[in-house]
Amino acid sequence: MSDVGFVFIPGGLMSTWVWKAVDKKYLDNAVLIPRRIKENNVYNRLHSTLNDCVDFVTEMINDSKWASVVIIAHSGGGMIAPLVAKKLPEKVKQIIFVCANIPGNHTTALHFLPAPIRVLNRIAIKQQIKHDCVPAIKQEKAIRNIFCNASSPDVIDYVLQQNLYPEPMCTITDKVNWDGVPEISMAYIRLTKDKTGSIDLQNRMADNLSIKTRYTIDSDHMVMLSHPKEFNMALDELIKFQDAS
Repeated sequence: MSDVGFVFIPGGLMSTWVWKAVDKKYLDNAVLIPRRIKENNVYNRLHSTLNDCVDFVTEMINDSKWASVVIIAHSGGGMIAPLVAKKLPEKVKQIIFVCANIPGNHTTALHFLPAPIRVLNRIAIKQQIKHDCVPAIKQEKAIRNIFCNASSPDVIDYVLQQNLYPEPMCTITDKVNWDGVPEISMAYIRLTKDKTGSIDLQNRMADNLSIKTRYTIDSDHMVMLSHPKEFNMALDELIKFQDAS
């Protein structure tokens, strides 16, 4: 496994801090994507395109030492990972989606989300886009009731101590294009207590890329923090690719 790199793409507003409890064998060989865009400023958050977000991840992968990578994409990272695979078809060997938003082809990230979550996303982006980062404590109600609804007090306290990074507008306005996504190994981790989307919605997201391999964890949205043992077991079972060299 040492010949393979792991690329961790966090969900919307989040950063590298979400992977704190991931097994060391993965983190020691990892590229951790910190946010959506390379230059985090108001202008870029207003005017960047989804392709700019993909280019940022692609650049970080190309700057790494790994010839081949497995992408682990959480939540909003799900719309980035397949587009990265399109740009790097020889390098990206597998994608593992974690309760990820995979819009239907030629639709936006908000297309299949329940109305309350669509509203929450729009409000959050509009409120925060002028700030380079925002203390998570300012979103305490959403964190406690939606994202960490099945997390321990220690995990909630940890999340509330972090900074959130506002999303560029393109993450909710640009349409995805799955045409030409390479036929690589893909798996989808479903979370039964996730309040950002039901199991039915998660299945429909997986259907949008015809993902057959599906794994279920009894967890909230922040599974990598709230249920790290189960999350690491899932990675152990789902990661199939190993560099032949």
